[in-house]
Amino acid sequence: MSTKILVLVGSDGKPENAFRKAVELAEKEKSELHVLIYNTTLKENIALEESEEFSLEDGYMGELTMPDIQLMEDLDEENQAEIKEFVSSINLSNPDNLIVSYVSYGLKKAVLNYANEKAIDLVILGQEETLYTRLTFDSLIKHVANKSASNLLIIK
Repeated sequence: MSTKILVLVGSDGKPENAFRKAVELAEKEKSELHVLIYNTTLKENIALEESEEFSLEDGYMGELTMPDIQLMEDLDEENQAEIKEFVSSINLSNPDNLIVSYVSYGLKKAVLNYANEKAIDLVILGQEETLYTRLTFDSLIKHVANKSASNLLIIK
């Protein structure tokens, strides 16, 4: 039995398969549902996260750093409205079991840090979600599976 379930959702506010499954499991098991909303308006973060090192001319090397920005204010006004509507539409029989957090920095780091800090039992990721590329998804699975004590459920 999972007492704390984490699901990753994009800031476009569109519930997809993983989210639906997370709500279903949270209701069935009377678990806390942690919804981590990732700011998809910062698309460049997703691409940059895949390669944190780059080379410059003449053999110089550099490293990309991701900002640790976790404020909802970073989202544009349209996304804020979509997110508020999405969050208000989440219906759990016990609303106290719903915890919503926002993140706009590196996807792998965000999921792993949240899962470890909150002692999450089950992380649910959707394979067909629009918030990440196939490469990012594969990398995220490996990262969470290898570096987290949480169980991992992949939804097609």
